[in-house]
Amino acid sequence: MDRFIVILGIVILCIIGLIRKLLYIKDLDTRQKFVVEYNNKFVDLINKKFKGTFDQINYTWLMQNVHKMHYELGEIGYVDYIDRLKGIKVTHHPLLVNFLSEVQQEEDMTNSIIAMRISDSAKTCSDMFIRHTGDLNEWKEQTEKEKFNPFSLFAEGFRYIIQLPVNCLHWLGLLSFDTASKIKSNILIRIIEKIGLLFTCLATVITIIIGWKEFIEIITNLFSK
Repeated sequence: MDRFIVILGIVILCIIGLIRKLLYIKDLDTRQKFVVEYNNKFVDLINKKFKGTFDQINYTWLMQNVHKMHYELGEIGYVDYIDRLKGIKVTHHPLLVNFLSEVQQEEDMTNSIIAMRISDSAKTCSDMFIRHTGDLNEWKEQTEKEKFNPFSLFAEGFRYIIQLPVNCLHWLGLLSFDTASKIKSNILIRIIEKIGLLFTCLATVITIIIGWKEFIEIITNLFSK
């Protein structure tokens, strides 16, 4: 009976893990499409700007989604660079958020320094989008492989159960999304997850292969000698 319960628990955790993997793949696909669309509209806006026209429709869409994109980019959305026009070095600069406003305000594109500055910043932004698209695709391919790995599915299901209290607090509105994400990514929580997973795997193997009663008898005999 114990073995049946353990096997059933493993199957349930693997199913939970598979569902989470599939949802993650779908989420990565949606995020990748968004980044590609954003890059296309961004490049179109810059090209028209250099041709002497300003695409207000594209600009509005880009500004409406700029914080979403900035959050999507994460740390690669911050850059260190030297402002050629002002002659100063800027560190950890949220480039995209500030650059879009500058594109709208800048009118003298005949000034070579300004044009070069706009061109350099635009290229840096576009490179960030392309690089992040590659990262998303790599994560997607890796997850596609993991969905056929029972050990990976079991670990993902176990991780979901461990994180369930934090998720419940978030669903109830007691924790913001950012706070919940920080808690789940905390190194201490990760260590607890890995230790818990290790002990769960050992307990599962013991239950299925020899049973706890027999295991305790073996340990008792070893220490009694």
